Amino acid sequence: MNTFDKQLMGQGVTPATILAYFDGEAVKGRRLLPDRATVSGMGTYRKYRQAVAFMADAAVTSVLDVGCNRGSIEFLFHELHPAEAATTTINGIDISSKAIEQATALELRNCAFRTYDGSSLHEST
Repeated sequence: MNTFDKQLMGQGVTPATILAYFDGEAVKGRRLLPDRATVSGMGTYRKYRQAVAFMADAAVTSVLDVGCNRGSIEFLFHELHPAEAATTTINGIDISSKAIEQATALELRNCAFRTYDGSSLHEST
């Protein structure tokens, strides 16, 4: 364990507390997309739109969204660029199973969401 990990553990930050935090955030009932009528919401929305613009590039056929949360960016991509979304494969991963349940419930075409805690790397077959 490195020094940084030891400091976090000393502050009560563990994989279990991190998971509990993000599961708790996922079930708070917040909007899927940020509120553009607020300053912070507009800033976040602009970041989402920038990500979506990159995803809509003709050269992009596959996307990995690490920390996809509830699928907000994927939802916006499908909303703003339906033709590109139809030909782009998106894999979203997040530590929170609660967030993944909500993302999966969106039933977005070509999107697969799964829980992943980052503790190991999986080899592709």
